[in-house]
Amino acid sequence: MDIFEKTYELENQLILRLPQKQAEKLKEIILAGNLKDRLSMNFQADHRQGKLTLDGEVLNVKLYDLPCLIESLKTLDMKTFYKTSDIAQIMVCSTEEDNETTEQPSKAHYLKEKKHLWPHGITPPLKNVRHRRFRKTARKKYGDSPDVQKEVMRLLKADMEAVSVKYEIVQEKDKKTNESTSNQAAENESHTATDELHKIFQDISSSDSDGDEPVLTSRWNEFSVRDLPTGVPVVTDPAEREHLESKVEQLADQLAELEKRKNRKENLLLEDNIQNAMLKQRFQHEFEELTHRFNETRQQYFTCLVMLGRTK
Repeated sequence: MDIFEKTYELENQLILRLPQKQAEKLKEIILAGNLKDRLSMNFQADHRQGKLTLDGEVLNVKLYDLPCLIESLKTLDMKTFYKTSDIAQIMVCSTEEDNETTEQPSKAHYLKEKKHLWPHGITPPLKNVRHRRFRKTARKKYGDSPDVQKEVMRLLKADMEAVSVKYEIVQEKDKKTNESTSNQAAENESHTATDELHKIFQDISSSDSDGDEPVLTSRWNEFSVRDLPTGVPVVTDPAEREHLESKVEQLADQLAELEKRKNRKENLLLEDNIQNAMLKQRFQHEFEELTHRFNETRQQYFTCLVMLGRTK
């Protein structure tokens, strides 16, 4: 049971690169078998920089990440090889002091990530291999889709609340003659939708500019006793009545605008000149929303009139 309870330390490997003089000295020490107490290493808090002491000589040490993993193998007969570890880091020693210049704050984050990446391999043919063989990280071509969708919904909402809307149709250049038939069919459908939009909005603009057409009569302020809310007390406080008077004026302006927009949408739907089903469905949806808003605003208007006692 002792063999199972005994703790074993996992083997970690890395590459140690020394100057020529110190490398030969370390090789002689290893072959002599008296490495103990002659080689020591101390790292700073970032575990990337430190000092290496070899027989009293102090060297600067930096730990870098290799471009890719390197498999470490060992053999006893030069025929059968056993994998012992994956090497991912290289320790570079130098006798020169660090003379790093202070970089600009805007590049601090970039340099922090790139500072400890070793650009080369471990053999001369792999010099600058990180830049020559490994492609750069692809950047996002488009923004985040939730933000784009949110902006589109905001624009559509602003379009529905507008009194009048102007569309600018940008025609694409003529397609090449060698396009497939499917692309040509899609292009014909887009041209059909474009022609319908031109026709519809040209009718709207012409109806706005022509002065000979009759003006729609406003009927939102016409009501009967059944339209008035019940159980609403009459306000007698002068301050509250003044507030209600201003609110009645605002609601009257809103009702006039909503009725104008609702009538325009209704006329477009009654003319039955919209061949595009999706466009017709959109106009029908906008007409229903305008009608709902009109009825709610009209009910608020009647409530204010009852509170002011102006329903007789």
